[in-house]
Amino acid sequence: MKAVVLIVFLVLISCSRVWAQLPDSTDAEINLLIEDAMTTSDNQNSEQDWTQVTDYLNDLRRRPLNLNAANRAELAPIPGFSEMLINNLFKYIQNYGRLTSLYELQAVEGFTPEVFSKIGPFITVDEFSKLDINNKNQHPAGPGIPELIKGMQYEIMQRYSTILEDQKGYTPADTNSRGQLNDRYLGSPWRSFTRFRARYGQNFSVCLVGEKDAGEKFEWNPNTQTYGYDFVAGHIAIRNYKNLKALALGNYTVQFGQGLVISGGLGFGKGAEVINSIKRPNYGIRPYTSINEFNGLQGGAATYAIGKVYVTGFASNRKMDASLVTVTTNVDSSGNQEDILISSLNQSGLHRTADELSKKNNITEQTMGGRIEWQSRSIVLGTTHMVQEFSNDLRRGTRTYQQFDFEGKQNMVSGIDFDWVVRNMNIFGEAAQSKSGGIGVMGGVLAALDPKMDVALHFRHFDKDFHTLRGFGFAERPFQPANETGVYTGIRIRPVKRWTFSTYFDKYYFPWYLSSATFSSGGQDWLGQLNYNPNKKTEVYVRFRTESKDRNASVRPEGQVLNFQVPFRRDNLRVNFRTQVAKEIRLSSRVEYSWYDETNAVSSSGVMIYQDISWDVARRMDITMRYSIFDTKDNNTRIYVFENDVPTFYSIPSFSGKGDRYYVMVRLTPIKHFDIWLRYSNTTFRGRATVGSGLEESQGPIRSDFRIQARYTF
Repeated sequence: MKAVVLIVFLVLISCSRVWAQLPDSTDAEINLLIEDAMTTSDNQNSEQDWTQVTDYLNDLRRRPLNLNAANRAELAPIPGFSEMLINNLFKYIQNYGRLTSLYELQAVEGFTPEVFSKIGPFITVDEFSKLDINNKNQHPAGPGIPELIKGMQYEIMQRYSTILEDQKGYTPADTNSRGQLNDRYLGSPWRSFTRFRARYGQNFSVCLVGEKDAGEKFEWNPNTQTYGYDFVAGHIAIRNYKNLKALALGNYTVQFGQGLVISGGLGFGKGAEVINSIKRPNYGIRPYTSINEFNGLQGGAATYAIGKVYVTGFASNRKMDASLVTVTTNVDSSGNQEDILISSLNQSGLHRTADELSKKNNITEQTMGGRIEWQSRSIVLGTTHMVQEFSNDLRRGTRTYQQFDFEGKQNMVSGIDFDWVVRNMNIFGEAAQSKSGGIGVMGGVLAALDPKMDVALHFRHFDKDFHTLRGFGFAERPFQPANETGVYTGIRIRPVKRWTFSTYFDKYYFPWYLSSATFSSGGQDWLGQLNYNPNKKTEVYVRFRTESKDRNASVRPEGQVLNFQVPFRRDNLRVNFRTQVAKEIRLSSRVEYSWYDETNAVSSSGVMIYQDISWDVARRMDITMRYSIFDTKDNNTRIYVFENDVPTFYSIPSFSGKGDRYYVMVRLTPIKHFDIWLRYSNTTFRGRATVGSGLEESQGPIRSDFRIQARYTF
């Protein structure tokens, strides 16, 4: 099978000629933001789906926002667009009228060449637009039905991918020591994804998505809500039709304030973007196009504006995967009572084996809430409320660190937030309280102290019994923030032309136990990065990042029985070089070192080196290739690297062990409006007899995968 795939792959490369654009500097910066977020230790094992972010930005690249019609919620997600820049833009348009050209942005305060290089791919100007952002036309009408039908754009996307080595999960089942058959995957090793979407700019969208993970069955069974694909989602959404600012039916997300009450998980964490990353964008209602089966809501949501007051309501009723346990309680002398409780919520969305299928759609989650928000040109005030109820009681674990986790059927969270732009500062914050009485508070300041210096300050505090099961805030542990107090400072300096220095320092404390720390603990992170751009085509940066925390000792002295804490430290040094050597060729190189040190344990280190080539081979063809070598002693020194992949899919492998890896991706356009992507990757581990574990295990030292995706737009 592997040989057949490789032959097809090479034949298609040799026989096709297609035009496509090379990735630009904006792509590299977005990739770096995601890579930084994944490097955060508590994100590495999370189910965060970055395709929601990358998909939105890819759509913007293909259909740029008209600055004469865009609102704050549409501009905020664009990398490089701060609240201060948005305010300056609105003020300029109010004073001087609509923009007639993108070059006019040079007259808007704060829109430097560096800023324009970041936001340029996502924006445009339509001087004849009937939509206008000014006080006299606060709620424009939006396109009419004839204009909507005429301007509708359609997209059909299909993707298949698979691991080429034979994995244990697809072999005949064997028996265990008790004579029982061991689990095996029920479906094929191919992962399939289909999406149909019709849209008109940011005003209208209808979408249907289906996905089958590798190992899942492709079957039609309405009794288990399986319709061919294991996961099916869709939506109908409209935006900015007079006073109706947003309406979503089907699958959607909501994100308000700083994410303490409810958030779609859209935002980045600590990294090279030391200023704007501390603030969560106030997206409001967004249609859900991701294939992550745990996130998102299912039902309906709407925002309606009355003057400067925006009222939002949302309701969701959806099935969720969960592990259930039966608990017998002695009620009285008349007998016992059996209760079925939720022992854990399953976030993976995988239904490959009989055991995984037994947990599918076991419970129902009902979510209802609303928000009232007042907006002016420089101030946003809002209050958000949410009630979340499960069909069964959620039982918290019995370990000490789980003592203050949420328990029960129903949780309520209410919060208030503000966002104020005053001169060269943006001050924001949110405070929330859950049904338990626990409180979460966070606030920050973004300030341009000088044209050459930006500063960010952030504070957060979450009680150990603050329960926000759909929250996502800026923190060391951003998912369901609780049991944490921290202070963050970020500084970006441009001392001379072409040089930029960015740094942050984050100090945090955990008052109660963690799964990795038996007692109260704390830590700190520091990053320093120096960028040099000798010209528009070349960038060099050097970064040093260090993380120090307290944790339970991984190695105990002889005779020691109880857990005890020791400090550990993880350091990373990176040198990155990117340049365009010709119109058709772009190169990118990186060297990264990693060190890990823990008291009483053996120190370890690792290194990874890679070389990228992006080549516009012919008028209708481009190729992206990478070769990397790595040598890391263990998981403590593993290194994460973002890889270029097909649209709506992201790849961030971690390098642990010793070996090399390469991938080749080709984009083809055999006919107008029809694109094909082909991608092959191969990793060879030195000194290993197998790769993977459990049912993912394959024999031999090689792990390779193949992916093909087609997209037709009309």
